[in-house]
Amino acid sequence: MPLSIATAGTYSGGSGTADNPYLLSRAADWLELSETQSDWGSDFRLTRSIDFSGVTVKPVGRDFDPANPDYPHIYFSGSLDGGGYRLKNIVLNYPDENDVALFFSMQRASVNNLIIENMEIKAKRQAASLAVYFDESAAKDVKIISRISAEGDAGGLAVDCLNSKFMRCWIGTDIQCTDDNSRAGGIAALAQGEEISFSESIGTIVAKERAGGFFATALDLAIRNSTSFATTQSAIAGGFVGYADKLTVTKSSALIDVRGYNYGGGLAGYAQNSNFFNTFTRGSVSGNNAAGGLVGFCDHNVSFKESFSSVAASSVLGDSGGLAGVLRNSTLTNCYARGQITGVGFVGGIAGSAGQSTLSNCYAAGGLTLFGANRNAGGLLGYADNTSLDFCYWDTEVSGTAYSAGGDGRTTNAMTYPHAVNTYTKWRFGIFWTADTDSTVNDGTPGCAIPLLLHSK
Repeated sequence: MPLSIATAGTYSGGSGTADNPYLLSRAADWLELSETQSDWGSDFRLTRSIDFSGVTVKPVGRDFDPANPDYPHIYFSGSLDGGGYRLKNIVLNYPDENDVALFFSMQRASVNNLIIENMEIKAKRQAASLAVYFDESAAKDVKIISRISAEGDAGGLAVDCLNSKFMRCWIGTDIQCTDDNSRAGGIAALAQGEEISFSESIGTIVAKERAGGFFATALDLAIRNSTSFATTQSAIAGGFVGYADKLTVTKSSALIDVRGYNYGGGLAGYAQNSNFFNTFTRGSVSGNNAAGGLVGFCDHNVSFKESFSSVAASSVLGDSGGLAGVLRNSTLTNCYARGQITGVGFVGGIAGSAGQSTLSNCYAAGGLTLFGANRNAGGLLGYADNTSLDFCYWDTEVSGTAYSAGGDGRTTNAMTYPHAVNTYTKWRFGIFWTADTDSTVNDGTPGCAIPLLLHSK
């Protein structure tokens, strides 16, 4: 049956309520939405995919009119149900303007079942695919494929997010930011108070100050059951987050290429007051001053549990480690690292240097290469100050060193199944650990017994 198109001023039907949303079926409907400030608190639903090829698209709400009788509808606070359809071939070409996105601001809004495909954005500062500001809002089953170039901050979904939720979002965005203070994230540049679950990010994220596969800066938020496939490059760069404070990451993985001019980490470049539980990283990480398979620089009060890495980590100026480059006032429990670690500062199978920290039931089985003449390469730690290690081991043959600033060295035969009786003492196999009985998982060294949700690229 042919779609009934309503007359101008009424979209393609509907009344804007939750039970009878405004219907969007053509580019003209979207342009009407961008011009009708009084409708920014209404409900909308796509009835078909909309191709914006050749259409000049104006961000919804960026040029709101305070004198309009419908003020203060200065942001979108309604709902947008994509119905599984696409908004495709959108070009937002505003290279000399700030605040460029499909929506200027979304507050207490919801976006569901929407695909944004083949989107191209050029802006001066504050650029994103969906919204510049995404506050107290929710995105569920949203997929975005876009390319963003800007001088200042940018995000694959939003620039700044506050107290919002993301579930089953897939963001494939390439971002290039050029300002010295620029920050960029595959989902957002800044996120605070967020909850994100069952989501993925893939793309190349480049900024000067901070970059993350999910967020450049993450404050007081939780990431669960999610995966990053990002390539990130910045002064502080991470597979999930560049800079983290009060971040919790659970049952998540990062398969990444991270390049930090200062700090680089498989999960976060820099972290404090944060927790990582049942996480995994693979790929490569570099950080000029600190590089780690999980976090480049752990400042204080960072906890790792049941987490592991096979990242190749390297630092050309500072410390590098299989899990952390620098570890301060932090704890690691039931963790392991198997990546190749190189550096000119302190180099360690678990951490390059550690201070006021505690390691329990951890092991390292990766190769170590030290280029600096005045530092140490340690099987577990290159340097330690007031740090305790309980039941921690490293492979002296694979690492190429019998030295570590703590822990116990073992031969490869002692480290691999069926294990020497004096190795992995008091470890809880079947609860936190599983034996690699046929050498198919970790070449015979133990693996994590807690199932980790791994997404497919």
